Amino acid sequence: MNREKIEALIGDALEYDPSYSVPDVLKEVSDMRAELWLGEGSLVVTNVIDKPQVRQFHIWIAAGDLSELMDDIYPIIEARAREYGCTVMTISGRRGWIRKLKDNGFEEAATVGVKHL
Repeated sequence: MNREKIEALIGDALEYDPSYSVPDVLKEVSDMRAELWLGEGSLVVTNVIDKPQVRQFHIWIAAGDLSELMDDIYPIIEARAREYGCTVMTISGRRGWIRKLKDNGFEEAATVGVKHL
């Protein structure tokens, strides 16, 4: 996948979270604070969050072809989470993602309300 397509997919995902720009996300990846997982028509950005009681593997951004994300990329990132010693996986995003991931053991744990000032 070329850089323009990567940037477009990340940009699409960031429409729902304007707290980062595309260059911000790419910097997180280049600085090795996040990992970029590429498919033919989709991508995922993940990071590991170490908390006092848990090591969390977080799906930060997912965009593109849903079938590819679920069938091809998801199994790889879950395996990586286990390799990293993570004991929990999380995803932040729209509720539709939780519905899609229920068969993989995800459940809704919280809802975040946002008011733009």
